[in-house]
Amino acid sequence: GSEMCIRDRTDPTSTWDKEWINKGWIMRYSYVDSNGSTVYANYLNPGIAEVSEHVLGVATEIVDGYDIDGLIIDDYFYPNGIPRNSTAADYTTYTSSGTDMSLEDWRRDNVNRMVASIYNMIQQHKPDVRFGIGPPGVAGASASTLGFPAVPSGVTADDWQYNGQFTDPLQWLKSGTIDFISPQIYWTRNHSTAPFGPLTDWWSRCAAQVNRHHYASHTISAFSSANTESNWSERVEQIKLNRQYTRNNAPGFCLFLSLI
Repeated sequence: GSEMCIRDRTDPTSTWDKEWINKGWIMRYSYVDSNGSTVYANYLNPGIAEVSEHVLGVATEIVDGYDIDGLIIDDYFYPNGIPRNSTAADYTTYTSSGTDMSLEDWRRDNVNRMVASIYNMIQQHKPDVRFGIGPPGVAGASASTLGFPAVPSGVTADDWQYNGQFTDPLQWLKSGTIDFISPQIYWTRNHSTAPFGPLTDWWSRCAAQVNRHHYASHTISAFSSANTESNWSERVEQIKLNRQYTRNNAPGFCLFLSLI
């Protein structure tokens, strides 16, 4: 996996961190969590060309140097909640870019071009390697679905990634710059706003429409505190739904466990 976020720390101290800070590559974003503590997120700025080249270089080193079957990127691109005005850490980068796009569209375009660069590199170096991304599990609610099926009526959760993390996974599918999508559908089947079943069905339909694979990402984090029969049953039933709704013979799924 790979991500744009370095870590949640007030003062990054590693040699690489200091080098990137000195180059002006780092966007810092802080917020107060539910416990009243200030959390600091340090992100590489996707709007800087050298940053995109660096990320591409890391991906190239992995693809060329190791006998891998696939490469997946996690869901960190812009810090969720970063301001959309002149107070944003990347506002100067935006205004000096010469773009006529809005700040929001410019951010999404930065991500789209970075994703495409990695995909194109893999096609040139090792086309048998499969490249994918694991975005948040809800998409398509904040903008056009780009010709894909409408978001299921039972899904009313906020699509925070489009205007929060500034990513548009439907655009990656439409552009063909990923081989698979592995959305983090970390909710139960009876979730009130983001039920697992309708979401995995919808993602499967979207991926199949453009001849791509959908590997649902399931969470098993509940087992860290409650290794119960109901938790096991929920995950088994989710996997059954993943197989039932697939449009490409259920090639697989991902299991996620957070130990933090």
